[in-house]
Amino acid sequence: MSDPYVTVHEVSRAVQRAVLVGFIAVVAKPILAFKPAMDSLLGVTIPTIVVLLVAGFRRLTVSVSDKGVTCAFGHGWPRRRVALSQIESVSTRRLGWVYGWGIRLAPQGWLWRAAGRDTVCVHLATGRNLYLGVENPAALADQIRRRL
Repeated sequence: MSDPYVTVHEVSRAVQRAVLVGFIAVVAKPILAFKPAMDSLLGVTIPTIVVLLVAGFRRLTVSVSDKGVTCAFGHGWPRRRVALSQIESVSTRRLGWVYGWGIRLAPQGWLWRAAGRDTVCVHLATGRNLYLGVENPAALADQIRRRL
């Protein structure tokens, strides 16, 4: 049994700040301009949701063990596990910025990405793909291949 391989990819602080500033400019400022009533949940709910989303999707942790591949955002949720028996092959692929960050529908599968454009494409036995956006996709792909 080999030791698990773990890689963490985190959005830079500058990008996190830019997202929050953009949120304030686009959403919070108009809400405050209309001065919702203090008892209104709208003035509190939307900013809280955005802050939680930015905090939760800023870090992607991917671990590879003899059992399979696990990817998780933030502090462990959301999480996806794929058994090695479900993996047919692994390659690297660059996906454009248009696919964004977070969990997204991508060509023939799902993308889990915190930042960057380079991904590991895990080809599953179901015919679908799982794309993992990490800082060093070649190293992650190699670690998965070693365990197949």
